[in-house]
Amino acid sequence: MLALLAQAASSDAWYDGWQLAAISFTALTIVLVWLHRLEKSDRAELKADIRGLEENLTASLADLKTELKTDIANLGTGLKTDIAEVGGDRKD
Repeated sequence: MLALLAQAASSDAWYDGWQLAAISFTALTIVLVWLHRLEKSDRAELKADIRGLEENLTASLADLKTELKTDIANLGTGLKTDIAEVGGDRKD
């Protein structure tokens, strides 16, 4: 780019070289801004997805905890019943 500008400056067509440099710089800037915005939006989507997964996982863990408590309570009741039956069988 600098060589092109130097060549254009040394000739009578320095103005055309300056235009080329300005257009190239502008195009590069536009592409970089576009890539930055694309990456930023991808990051925002990723964060939203992670938040959603975290909420789903928290809800699933709460459901699992409730189910486990219920299962443990049912097992305890069942064991007490079984123990009472075994104890009753011994007395007979």
